[in-house]
Amino acid sequence: MIKFYFLLFLFPVLTNYLRAVPLSTNYFFRPVIMQIITQNPGETISGKILDAKTGMPVPYASIQLLATNTRTISDTAGQFILLLKAEHQRNLVQISAIGYKTKAIETAKLLATSSKGKVMINLMPVSAPLNEVQIKAKSQKFALKKVGSQIDKFTSFHHVFKSYAEKDDTTEGPEIGIPIYFKKYPAYLQNLNFCLTGSGAEETILSFKLYHLKNNLPVKRLNSQNIILRIPPQHTGWIEIDLKPYNILLQQDFMVALEWIKDGEQKEKAWLASPALVKPKEPVYYKRANQAHWRKLESTTVGMYVTLLYSK
Repeated sequence: MIKFYFLLFLFPVLTNYLRAVPLSTNYFFRPVIMQIITQNPGETISGKILDAKTGMPVPYASIQLLATNTRTISDTAGQFILLLKAEHQRNLVQISAIGYKTKAIETAKLLATSSKGKVMINLMPVSAPLNEVQIKAKSQKFALKKVGSQIDKFTSFHHVFKSYAEKDDTTEGPEIGIPIYFKKYPAYLQNLNFCLTGSGAEETILSFKLYHLKNNLPVKRLNSQNIILRIPPQHTGWIEIDLKPYNILLQQDFMVALEWIKDGEQKEKAWLASPALVKPKEPVYYKRANQAHWRKLESTTVGMYVTLLYSK
């Protein structure tokens, strides 16, 4: 009872004291304010990527927060949303797309513009002609070689590839790929072929990736281009990605992979199935979203191979 009356007495005394002391010298509140500031979870930047000359949207442009794993990709209308944590507000945001000059913008400038509305980012188109490959029949002969798993779609086993629930717009999606071992380098990468025994009820969008191998594991990405593959709903059969326009010259063993970069409105309807073999010679590696580690798909391979052009 004594404690109760003491609190009743103390409360009005503290109230009058706090009213009399200015906020700038009120040391009771200053730690509370600082704590609220440091607990700021971050910001959201929404914007649109446009062609600087035509004003048309740039689809599938890569928007990445440098020195982090945070990134997103613009949709078919060039629009994007990028989530920033409080500790990343001093980083640079890099925007890149095939056929355009890469651009880097300070995060603070983007946040200042975003507070007034949607951010409009203009990319300048560039014309970069590909180097010509001269093949002289008299002095040098070239040949094509298919390397990888060429299993047919009519198999007893199938591997199902899905986006998984943890993928969001700010992380890399799940990937699946095969290492390519070849004995006659240098070689030009002509195409990637991927066999499907079925796909979901919605369109699936994949991105082609190329990795350097170390100890038989992918460690470093070799291509910087956004090479997009669109798979229509309920598709079966072989799909070819033509890589000849990119003039990719390889000097050592590598890995090709496909990244799932976009779901439809209903994720449960988005999936891909590839023919598979048990106890194969060709290994398959996969990883889920959020920068997970690569893992070997034990005792199974999928229908995926590349075509290489090399000097005989």
